[in-house]
Amino acid sequence: MKKFVSLLVCLTLLLGGLNFALAQEEDLDYEFNYSYDYGNTTPITNEEAEALAAGLFGLGIVGIVIAVIGLLIGLFFLIFWIIMLIDCFRRDFDNKGIWLAALIITFFIGWSWLAAILYYFLVKRKNLGSIGGSKPDVSESSDPKPPEPPKLPEPPKPPEPPVE
Repeated sequence: MKKFVSLLVCLTLLLGGLNFALAQEEDLDYEFNYSYDYGNTTPITNEEAEALAAGLFGLGIVGIVIAVIGLLIGLFFLIFWIIMLIDCFRRDFDNKGIWLAALIITFFIGWSWLAAILYYFLVKRKNLGSIGGSKPDVSESSDPKPPEPPKLPEPPKPPEPPVE
């Protein structure tokens, strides 16, 4: 299992580095064509202008909605990543250093959401029952005592006979 986790962490870092390397823009020399003739344009009618404005306004609304949804998803994953990072600091488990490095490095290359999800399913979810994030101690439960049966209340005393 340790090898599998290490392989997943290394694969995540490798893919993030590859993504970063591919995102670098090459130094290209662009030339602008100054010979375009702006005098040959034909004017558009009012109906065409209104249709164009309505279409651009519709695209603007859709673009804003998509941007807000993307912002909310990004904010969710940022908060989720912070929670997983805090859990990783507090939890005592094997490969803690690898997970801390993976969570921090993937934040800077844009893959923090993937590292947080992997950490959640491979580390945190496995030990959800442990309080404080530590490993459960098996040595204390070597000779458990059986639970005592509940004590029943004493029956009431019979009434005393009347004195004459």
